[in-house]
Amino acid sequence: MVQRIAERPVGHRLRVDVEGLPNTVASIAINPREAVAPFTSSIDIRVSPGAAPGTYAFKLRIHDTATNALLGLESLALIVLRRGLPKTLAKHYQKLKTMYRTYGAQAAVWYILTHVFKDGATFTQIKNAYEIIVGETVSNGTIGNILGRMRRKRIIIEKHPGVYTSNVKDFNVLLSRIDSSRVRIQANRVRKSKRVPQKMHGENARVDFSRLPKTVRRVWEKAQEIAREHSTLAALYFLIYTLLGVRQTGHLLYWFNAWFIYCEQKTGFCHHFYSELLNEMLRKLGLRQGIQHNYFNKQEHMEAQRIAQEFIKRYYVSHPNARRLHYILKELGYIEYDNEVYTLKIFHYPDNTIGLEIYDDKGEELLHSDSIRRDLTPSRVEIKPAFPFEHVDEQNENTYFIRPAGLY
Repeated sequence: MVQRIAERPVGHRLRVDVEGLPNTVASIAINPREAVAPFTSSIDIRVSPGAAPGTYAFKLRIHDTATNALLGLESLALIVLRRGLPKTLAKHYQKLKTMYRTYGAQAAVWYILTHVFKDGATFTQIKNAYEIIVGETVSNGTIGNILGRMRRKRIIIEKHPGVYTSNVKDFNVLLSRIDSSRVRIQANRVRKSKRVPQKMHGENARVDFSRLPKTVRRVWEKAQEIAREHSTLAALYFLIYTLLGVRQTGHLLYWFNAWFIYCEQKTGFCHHFYSELLNEMLRKLGLRQGIQHNYFNKQEHMEAQRIAQEFIKRYYVSHPNARRLHYILKELGYIEYDNEVYTLKIFHYPDNTIGLEIYDDKGEELLHSDSIRRDLTPSRVEIKPAFPFEHVDEQNENTYFIRPAGLY
């Protein structure tokens, strides 16, 4: 049972809606759904018997019924636990997410054994709890590797055969035994850089668009116009060819929070970087995170590319000129990098969809996956590196910081 109180504007008739929670996961009853403010709505969520375990994000929206104006928005999450997991896991969910984002997998497992399964947990219980925290299915090998490292460091011990328990109770002792440099690809992770404005850091950070340089603000305004007059997909391609710095023959493969991976046909390589600014822009356009190169509707993508390319020629004459806008963001500190090289496995399925697995630099440890299909056998699998820089030859990069006067 969740309660939300609509207090403003007094005297207006308001409506409460829920968005993003599939009927196959849960049914929702709102009482009352509409009333004159101020009022209290009771929201009853009943999980479906066949709902798959996991975390399901959804939103509460409050609208003025007369104008349909959005007056309030609340992001929530429904946690469906597997049989055998204690309900107390939900109580620790936010803390576990923070541990995972900030300190990595070993810290999350340590917290599970220290605060959720205080008397010890089996391999399966740890795996099921870990999957709830990371929001995806992981292999037994991944969990085995994590537990193996933790046992070697004596962070955990095997209390009984097949039952693990925490051996370290002091959090500071834990931190002394884990390698924080191995913490990778955590959602909303704060990456420190002297070049990046402090306003871009933090889990709830928001970019102040009014303070953007005029050159960058113009690109954003044009992208919004394209979205209104054509489509959000066309606006996305416009941003891909400008602020994201992708060549005309390249494509944006993946967007996850502030993390971007794109691939270039010219070199055959992929590249990755982080940008809170670009993350915020794509969110404001209403685009969905995840794999961006799924050509399920190839005609729609081709039309969006054509529209974006017309605007590129109109405003910037050529794609190389447009791509230089990405390097303006670099100069201003709106692009961040780490030192990680990842190995990508890109699964191409017969229906033109794509799945992605991301491994460490050796191609051995699976770190992250998205849209892997169990119902289809891939028609082909590509293996590509993802480098934390755009150019193998630094001299090539330097040329993009030279821009035609007056064009931007």
